[in-house]
Amino acid sequence: MTIVFGTLVSGFSDYFTPGSTTTEREFRHLVDRESLYLFLLFIGKFVLGYISSYAFRFSGIRISATIRLACLTALLDLPVCVVDQLQTGSATETLTNIANTIQVAVSDRLGSMFQGFALIITAYIVAFIYSWRLTLVSSSVLIFSAIVVVLNMTILHKQYTRVLEHTALASGLAGEALQGIRTIKSLGAEDEVRRRHSEFVDRAGEHGDKMSIWMAMQLWPVFFCSYANMALSFWAGMRFYSQGLISGIGDLVIVLFSVLLVTSGLGNIFTPLQSISRASSASVAVFKIIDSPKAKLGELLPVQVEAYRDIKFENVRFAYPNRPQAHVLNGINCTVRRGRTTAFVGQSGCGKSTLVALIEKWYSLSDINQAHAKDADCKDVEEKETSPNVGLWHDNTSPDEGDLAAHKDDERVVLQNSGRILIGEYNLDEINSKWWRSQLGLVQQEPVLFDGTIYENVAKGLTGSKWENDSREEKLRRVKEACSESFANEFILRLPQGYDTLVGQSGMKLSGGQRRRLAIARAIIKQPSLLILDEATSSIDVYSERIVARALERVSAGRTTIVGAVVEQGTHEELMGSKGGVYASLAKTSDPEIESISDRENGQATQPSSAGKIKDVVLVGSREHKSAEDTTVKTAKQVPSRSIGCVLFERKDVYPIYFLILVGAVGAGAAVAIQAWLLARVLSVFQHPDIAHQIREADFLSLMLFILAICVAVSYAIIGYFSNVASVRVSTANRKAYFFSIITKPIAWFEEGNHAFGTLAGELAGDPQNFQDLLGYSIVIPLIGIFTLIGCTIVSFAFGWKLSLVVIFASLPCILLAAFFRVRFEMTFEAMNAEVFADSSKFAAETIASFRTVVALTLEETTVARYRNLLDGHLHNAWKKSRFTTLIVALSDSLDLCSVALAFWYGGQLLAHREYQAYQFFVIYTALIQGAQGAGQFLATGLNFANATAAADRILTRREGSEQIRTNISSSRNESAVGCKVEFQDVSFKYPTRDVSVYKDLSFTIQPGEFIAFIGPSGCGKSTMVSLLNRFYDTQIGRILIDNQDITTIPLSQYRASCSLVTQEPTLFTGTIREYLILGLPRLCSTNVAGLY
Repeated sequence: MTIVFGTLVSGFSDYFTPGSTTTEREFRHLVDRESLYLFLLFIGKFVLGYISSYAFRFSGIRISATIRLACLTALLDLPVCVVDQLQTGSATETLTNIANTIQVAVSDRLGSMFQGFALIITAYIVAFIYSWRLTLVSSSVLIFSAIVVVLNMTILHKQYTRVLEHTALASGLAGEALQGIRTIKSLGAEDEVRRRHSEFVDRAGEHGDKMSIWMAMQLWPVFFCSYANMALSFWAGMRFYSQGLISGIGDLVIVLFSVLLVTSGLGNIFTPLQSISRASSASVAVFKIIDSPKAKLGELLPVQVEAYRDIKFENVRFAYPNRPQAHVLNGINCTVRRGRTTAFVGQSGCGKSTLVALIEKWYSLSDINQAHAKDADCKDVEEKETSPNVGLWHDNTSPDEGDLAAHKDDERVVLQNSGRILIGEYNLDEINSKWWRSQLGLVQQEPVLFDGTIYENVAKGLTGSKWENDSREEKLRRVKEACSESFANEFILRLPQGYDTLVGQSGMKLSGGQRRRLAIARAIIKQPSLLILDEATSSIDVYSERIVARALERVSAGRTTIVGAVVEQGTHEELMGSKGGVYASLAKTSDPEIESISDRENGQATQPSSAGKIKDVVLVGSREHKSAEDTTVKTAKQVPSRSIGCVLFERKDVYPIYFLILVGAVGAGAAVAIQAWLLARVLSVFQHPDIAHQIREADFLSLMLFILAICVAVSYAIIGYFSNVASVRVSTANRKAYFFSIITKPIAWFEEGNHAFGTLAGELAGDPQNFQDLLGYSIVIPLIGIFTLIGCTIVSFAFGWKLSLVVIFASLPCILLAAFFRVRFEMTFEAMNAEVFADSSKFAAETIASFRTVVALTLEETTVARYRNLLDGHLHNAWKKSRFTTLIVALSDSLDLCSVALAFWYGGQLLAHREYQAYQFFVIYTALIQGAQGAGQFLATGLNFANATAAADRILTRREGSEQIRTNISSSRNESAVGCKVEFQDVSFKYPTRDVSVYKDLSFTIQPGEFIAFIGPSGCGKSTMVSLLNRFYDTQIGRILIDNQDITTIPLSQYRASCSLVTQEPTLFTGTIREYLILGLPRLCSTNVAGLY
């Protein structure tokens, strides 16, 4: 385009030079020809821009999907001991926010960067062809700019890496808190969780604030050099022209505007470079996982070893990698005979589950020593490089010096693992892990179900077996057989959808006993050689325990079974005959007299005779009532989109910063209009015949351009510094408020289909980041573009209304219409992305949270295949959507050339009729071109605006329904007991997201001091009653009274402070025992915990 422009300027100069022989017809022909060239350039840019936009958009989505898939695959290949140290939230952060950062960098920024580099290289080639001397002079300024950019990028990269580290910790905390939300609410610990989450977010914000000065240092040298380079080039160019080193005015104009394109190109690649730098920093976390050492699988396969053999523990000594100072197993020697049931008996924490973990090959006796050694070598480095508060529930209270000394002494002692586990004569470490696990059936203490139907959950047990690829009909037959053996069919058949009933995330729609029976069915469906029952009847009611025990007795027949530091060893008869023995004592205490299963199924409940301390029994539920878990989740209410300004302007403390940003944007935009006027003056210099006058005028204009460069530097320094400050402060506040608004939601809200903890964790990680990306320098670009457009429009109308009117009203509506459709399609595209990647983050979070179950069932390949199908579906939809979206993007990016062609053609007509002078035309043309580029800058933020708008909608939507709960939580605690008389008065209840009633007119009274048991079949509503008493839900009809006071009238935090809850499946969080025990206590009380010991 610079060549065309130079040719036209030369023609204009010749036409208006006194005594010129150029006729009006020749001048019109020149204008028509060059305008046609410009229109052809528009078509070429549109076509190439469409190809580029489509290729990079689709490539970005594909690369992001590939990274997500590779990251999940690598996570599933990690040893269990490594995954145990990961927080679900941090893994979700990697798979969502970090992958999204990389996607945006590739889809939207990488193409812009290549386009900027191509512009710079092409402009340099053109400039060197027409005047290599002047090009070398102008390059001196650009070298300084490049050095500054490289140095600042290095510093910004380091700072942003620190930001990501603390953001990942905050995401890890959020993920754990959302996963254990019932525990958080029962403890009244929302405020404490918010405080600790805020600490991590504030630390990330502190590092983000430190980037502000470097953002200013990154911006002002680039734009200062851009304007100063024009001053230097014009000053030197005039001297070369006067000395005859440049052949003509056309050549000089070509070189000047090529240099101008180079400097503007440097400014245009700044934002892409910044985004790519962030993506580079973010990718470190991804590739750290992808490149992590994989778990050793072992080489022995079924052709060499048989699973149905005796299992021998030979002098097994074992300590966990994170507790290498304490052996959990110390010299264990025992044998598990094939075809028999062997029980490992002992108190909690003695190592029963550890034996199971070793048999499952979750830990290896040979590899752990290496892990210990690595831990010892890296300990000092980790202590220096990582924050001490890396636990979710870290408390800042320091232990006394004696505890520290003892702890240091313990750290110096790293115990070594030893011994062997033999399968027949083969060492377990040498057997292929996946094949071995496919021969095992495991029922864990806390069984994990996946979000899906009952059929899908039980059928997962067939993975790795010879029936894995059978038809659905055959698999369904085996599922029914397994459920019949585990006594699960007795409740499945009462469900409206039977085996197609959705169990919800982690099986939350089923009771504890129902989940256990499905886990047993899943474990036995493949007829395993070895069945492992890790305290499979713990934490469930006595009736469910009896059913599960009968199921276990049935499925254990004919196969090797391990139930549960071995204190005794022998057959059942031998151990029961030993008076005072541990086994016999435990057996007696574990044998309540409960009615038979057939009696319970007939609705006949009897009181357990061993429950001597139980004052009363409340029978809950009957066979006639449908289970509350039988229903499907209703569709969540859709909330209309909100203005992004609601989030932008809700913090008044940021208003002064916004004002300074506005001032900087006005200065930067006005500078473009002033530069347009000065450039027109530059072009008109050559019309004067006196060379001395030309040099004096050139010196003056060069000085004006240099002063303008200084003003631009100040403006962009303000923009760089304060835009980063605003983005960090607003995103930090939103990240904290976003998290708190979610954890203060009622429990019913979390049961809605699109509120799974994995989805929420992904949104918490991604939405504030999307908003921060818009609020940074990205949002200043359209502001500068708007002020540039306004300033250039004013300047053009001041010098000639006719040309300005035609070009603006012919071009601007097209540009704005293209902008409207671009943003609209970008938002639609982003909504599709958000929906798909919300599903993928939910899926990934569920996989990481249930990692041991996935590994035990050898679901790694199945999980990866399912995740791949999910991403492939998104890629297919993105491919179809991108074809039209990128067409609008390419059109909006190319319309400025159409405006240039129109300006040249119509301006040429006015010049031919002598209605305009060349100076007027140059001012108007330059102003309109700069204004069109300003509009292009506004359009460039389409994707960021779409991402941020979607994020703002979710942030505002999540805040609804939290204010009342937040008020309750903030109320003061009452340390006195609320009361101990409990009364249900005609209570009717059904879950908010389900249609079937759990209770109808339920009434009973519990007197102070009574010990009450709620008894009934699994799924009858015992846990629902506990939820009502904890105010996880409120009744629809009837009242619950505490000492004759309706519990809904008691402040929520005060009420829950008077209650204590032990759930069926207790949730523990990352941190120490002490930190967990004081969770939810007031800060003053938590410092004195002597009573806990």
